[in-house]
Amino acid sequence: GDPATAIWNGTARVPEINTASSLVVGEQQLVVQVTDGGQPVAGVDVCARKGDETYAWGVTDGACNVSLTVIPTTAGDLDLMVSGGNFALTTQTVPVTGTPTYLSVTSIDISDSGGNGNGLPESGEILELTVHFQDVGGAGATGLTAELTSADPEVLVLDGSTTLADAPPGGSTQTDTPFVARLAPSTRDGS
Repeated sequence: GDPATAIWNGTARVPEINTASSLVVGEQQLVVQVTDGGQPVAGVDVCARKGDETYAWGVTDGACNVSLTVIPTTAGDLDLMVSGGNFALTTQTVPVTGTPTYLSVTSIDISDSGGNGNGLPESGEILELTVHFQDVGGAGATGLTAELTSADPEVLVLDGSTTLADAPPGGSTQTDTPFVARLAPSTRDGS
C-alpha cells in the first residue's frame, strides 16, 4: 500500500473548528482552535488557502491551537481544512472582506553607492533601497506613503519615510525617494 495513506483505528469523527468569523485583506495571523466534544485536540493538520493568493499550513499544539500567517489580497472566501488522527477531513469557509486596494512588493533595487559600489550590501555600507509595488487588489491607490523599520540591531534605518506615486488599478508604483539604511560594521557579508 501507499505509505502516505492515513490509517484510522476507530470511527471517523468530525472536529469542531473555532476561528475568526471573517478576515480582512492583508497580512495577518489566523488563529485556529480544534476541539472534539469540547476537548483540545493536538497534532492535527490545519491548512488555510485562498486560491493562488495565500497558503499556510500548521499542526495544532497541546492547547489545540495553531497560528497561521495568511495574506489574502482580494475579498472572497478562504478555505480552512482540518484533518488527522481519526478525524474526517473537515472544511470551513472564512469570508475575506475589505477594500480591493492592496499593494504587494514586487522588487527592491539596492544601491550601495555609500559603500564600495559593487551592488552588494556589505558590512558598514550605507544602502539606498528603491521599493517597487504592484496593485494586486485591482482598485488602485492614491496618497501613498511608506515606512521602513528594522528590528535587527545590525541595520540602522537613516531615512525610513517616503511617498509613492499613485498606483492605477492593477498598475505599479515605486518609492519616490529611496529608503536609506546603514549596515553595522559587524554585519557578516552575505547575511
